[in-house]
Amino acid sequence: MSEPEAKQNVLDCIDRCREAFSATESADNPDLCNHRKTIEEVIELLESLKEKVFLKTKKALTPAYLVLESSQNVAELAEELDADDDDSVQEFGDAVSRLNENAEKLKGASKQHSVIVT
Repeated sequence: MSEPEAKQNVLDCIDRCREAFSATESADNPDLCNHRKTIEEVIELLESLKEKVFLKTKKALTPAYLVLESSQNVAELAEELDADDDDSVQEFGDAVSRLNENAEKLKGASKQHSVIVT
């Protein structure tokens, strides 16, 4: 049985975040270390949300999609990242911040009460 769309988006997001984390692991830039820490926190947050009943509801679709979209952006930027280029690191940091904001919005939305009719 396939996963609900919102849950699948969260699972895909976790994968993209892990890719971004791995792609930036070898960089020695202190800013990147902070960004990796944020990505790690987002992964932990998403791991804690992935089994929530909320992800089976239509209310979860938009926030889960936004998290997926921002995680894809972070993963793409991580692949192209030049740790010695301040602009590249800044752009990556901005994308990580958006990812974190969207993950927090998903967390907030998951705390709303929903009724699922089966």
